[in-house]
Amino acid sequence: MGGPLDPYDDSDAAYAATPLESPTAIPTFHNCPRVRFQPPGGNRGGPNSHGQPPFKYSPHQQGPLRYDPQHGLQPQAYPAQPGHHGQYGQHGYAQNNPYQQQRQPHHQQYQQHQQHPSQQLMRPLIPPVEFLDQHLDVFQTSSYELPDDCFRIESGPPATVDLDLFCIEGIVNNLLESKKKLRAVPQEMFGRARQRCNPYELVGSSIFMNRASVKLASIDSQLALTATKESPTSTDGANSEDAKTFRFADLCSGPGGFSEYLLWRKHTWGERARGWAMTLKGDLDFQLDRFHKDAAVQETLHVFYGKDGTGDILQQENIDAFAELIEKDTHGLGVGLVSADGGISVDGDEAVQETLLQRLILCQILTMFMTLQKGGDFVVKIFDIFTPVTAGLVWILSRHFEKICVVKPLTSRPMNSERYVVCRRLLDHLPSRTIDHLKAVNAEYQGIEEKNKETASPNEGQAKKTDVNHIIDPDILTGDARFMEYIKRNNMKTAIRQTEALDVFLKYVNEGLRPAFDQEAIKKLCLQEWRIPPRPQPYHPQQQQHQQQQQQQQQQRHPHQQAYGHLPQRHGPSQAHGHHHHPSGPSSRHHPYQQAHHHSSQPYPTSSNAHHQHQGPRRPSAGSSRGQPGLLDSLLNNMQAPHKR
Repeated sequence: MGGPLDPYDDSDAAYAATPLESPTAIPTFHNCPRVRFQPPGGNRGGPNSHGQPPFKYSPHQQGPLRYDPQHGLQPQAYPAQPGHHGQYGQHGYAQNNPYQQQRQPHHQQYQQHQQHPSQQLMRPLIPPVEFLDQHLDVFQTSSYELPDDCFRIESGPPATVDLDLFCIEGIVNNLLESKKKLRAVPQEMFGRARQRCNPYELVGSSIFMNRASVKLASIDSQLALTATKESPTSTDGANSEDAKTFRFADLCSGPGGFSEYLLWRKHTWGERARGWAMTLKGDLDFQLDRFHKDAAVQETLHVFYGKDGTGDILQQENIDAFAELIEKDTHGLGVGLVSADGGISVDGDEAVQETLLQRLILCQILTMFMTLQKGGDFVVKIFDIFTPVTAGLVWILSRHFEKICVVKPLTSRPMNSERYVVCRRLLDHLPSRTIDHLKAVNAEYQGIEEKNKETASPNEGQAKKTDVNHIIDPDILTGDARFMEYIKRNNMKTAIRQTEALDVFLKYVNEGLRPAFDQEAIKKLCLQEWRIPPRPQPYHPQQQQHQQQQQQQQQQRHPHQQAYGHLPQRHGPSQAHGHHHHPSGPSSRHHPYQQAHHHSSQPYPTSSNAHHQHQGPRRPSAGSSRGQPGLLDSLLNNMQAPHKR
């Protein structure tokens, strides 16, 4: 109804010609944020929503959640448009609706209640696991040429580290302060808190002997390290089979986690693989008897301990002997992958961890250059990159490989500074100039170590009086702006995340918090993404006794079931398969993740025909796919029995 008091109606030409446009885009699937968390209860989908009444909002919640074309389904998610007050003016709908004016005090009380919640501690919501954050920060240099005067060796008293050169001093100092707080944590509390605060703790070692295998699996899933690299050049002694074989060298990785994963991965794919390994003899020597049997380690891995038989990679004669062995066995082809996982115990000397590991990292890189084929890949473990020597080693790698990437695997505990430098596609085989320089640096380290031993006192610990301070000209190293920016960004990101992880860990220690993540869901997602089967559940002798006690209690409660032997019982494998008794032990159990050849030659027990002759025909159980009653029920009981205690 138009009139003089209402000029803006359909009859007004100016009003009708007003374009219906808005600066706010129409809500679509792409610009409307998805609702990730729903209030508890209500029929909103999911496995536990059946039979529940639908969720209902209270009257004062209906208004804000109504659809508004100017703001979408969630008005609070979009900023208010300037000069626009909606349909009911600046004061909203409440002043134009008597009913809503009456409910306004209650609505204000509700808002005050939301702003001042109770102090009762509530269990935090566990966010859903939807994807794995596996972003890679890859660096590729703009020039692969080495300047003529780039190599330089400077040694002397340990120089003061300029933390602002490769990071920010304030970030590093905060990290060191957080590390000092760990010394007061008892060992027992340390282990419990570490398991609860790490989202990836339950991933563990999967089917392998230690966690190193899973770390390499995580890197392999991102960068395809196990792809077979055929040599670009052929020699007279090489044949086609050798060229198609995946060849690798494993350095300082005892007890052998890297080799175990590489051999297991290639052999389970039905491909050929062969490896050479060298590690220090002693407590962390290769334990071939613990390798997964699908790795076929006895036939495909050659463990070598150098010329002196110690496996010490710091000795140049052992490096030369290992390189000669690989050159002879591969007919000069080299290997397609070199993995290095060396480390040194630094208990009590965490502040000097980087300097203690510099020579070990250098020798592993030197061995790689002497064994890796052109186009091959390299993986080496490092820790902090705050000194010019460690940064110089990474700079050398960036000039000899097409790309490098400093990555921290998801299963590497967030509280430590462990990282891996992954190098893709070596540009030149046997770079003589670089090899000669690294040999000279190793000889300098050897001379300094012998001199320090002569003048060292028992109370000095592992501190060095003399050390190598530079292996690359400082002006050339710092003059590479793109490289310096990459290293500084990576160091800052790693140090900040490590400091945050340490603070969270200390909070778990002090407050005894429960895990804030669904660690089991994260474990399943990681194993699925990295194509690794989970570890089979261990067999416990007490489990069968517990099942027998449950069966006896069930018979006492329901004695009439003994007269109906054809009724399937869901208490254990013995009852589900008749009266035939099977010996307890791992051979009498079956796990759905294990293959048939992993078990004994005896087939899985089935029901006794003699026991069921008088019962007449039987219909197969609902969970049986072959007509064997209760077979799937027995498998499920074997998996779920430990949770019934």
